[in-house]
This record gives sequence, C-alpha cells and structure tokens, in this order.
Amino acid sequence: KPLQDMRLLDGTPLFTNTLVKFLPLLAGGAELTVAVSDRIPYDAALLPLLAEWGVPVVKNAISGDYDCILDCGGAHARLTPKLGVVELTRSGYYHYESSKLPVILVDDSRVKTIETCLGTGDGFMRGMEALGYGDWKGRNVVIFGYGKVGRGVAYYCHEKGAIVTAVDRTEGVVPEYVTLIDKNDCGTIKTVVKEAWCVVTATGIREALRGNG
Repeated sequence: KPLQDMRLLDGTPLFTNTLVKFLPLLAGGAELTVAVSDRIPYDAALLPLLAEWGVPVVKNAISGDYDCILDCGGAHARLTPKLGVVELTRSGYYHYESSKLPVILVDDSRVKTIETCLGTGDGFMRGMEALGYGDWKGRNVVIFGYGKVGRGVAYYCHEKGAIVTAVDRTEGVVPEYVTLIDKNDCGTIKTVVKEAWCVVTATGIREALRGNG
C-alpha cells in the first residue's frame, strides 16, 4: 500500500469515470476526501455512492489538512498541502505559478496532449453529429484558439471535408489542416465569421477577444 495514510483531496470534476481513479487510490491506502465546488461541474447523484464507500465529501473547501491535492482550475489553490499539488488544467497553472510547493501540471504531459487533442476533437464531432450536423463537406468552420483542443477539432473537421480557419497568434505556430489568421487581424476575422457555417471557441484565455473589435 504505497499510499498508506496519505491524506488526499480530490477536487477534479466528479463523474462516473472519475470513480475509476478513486479505486487505485483507495486500494493503495490513501485517506481520500472528495471536494466538490460551485466552480467545478460534478454529478450530485454520485454523492450517495461515495458515502457508501466511506469517502467523505466536502463542498467549497477553504481549509483542511492534506498531504496532496488533486486540483482542477486552481479551485483549491488557497489550501496548503504538505507535499504538493497535481493540477489538471492549463487554466489552473496561473493559480500555482508562484507556488513554493511542487506542482505537477497534467496538462503538460504527453498523455494529456493526446487525450485533449484527439479525444476532445472526436467528442466534438460525435456531439455535433448527434445534434444532426453530419454533413461537413465544403462547410466553412472557424475555430477561435489553435491549441491542443483547437487542433483536435480542426483535425476532425478537416477529415469530414470542412474548410477550416483558425484564429490565434501566428508567431511560432505551424498550421495544419487550417488557414491561420492572427488574433489581432480584426477585419479578416469579421469576414470569415460572417461566411462561417460553424464557429467554435476553443480558448482557455478569459475574454480573449476583448478589445479586438
């Protein structure tokens, strides 16, 4: 039991697939507490199951004595775990960039790159098809944000025959499957949006378009 008596707080989104992560933590001997927050989506129907497992649940945690926190979006950045933090998202990075504790940023891992790019892109396409939007051939698609998520969406749109335009910074970026427009080129952006069949926002930067006309 490598995690024997390790006090863990899990503040990541709580859904059915999250339970798979809890199993090895509990089997490893961890003292697991699950945190739900008004800032992070969760399935309240799972709370009775956690009670059956004997896993305590806290809401909007602002205090607690933990060895390690598994966080999402920096929702629990005010807490001070003994050993460090595992942060799930890129947006959470900004909450921990000045932390004096060790922080593992999952978003920087190769596995996360594959999951975020291809997994999210596939989920986007399946979701659109479920809503009745299955014919993409020759359609104009504009994607705001050409990071991991944007590239994944662009890939699947391209595979379906769409004409894809992405809006992002252009310096140091090698576009694939898309025509890339600089995020400050307001005139061109307005033109392509007017001609778009579908517009996708895939940026984690709050108010990314503010001040750009």
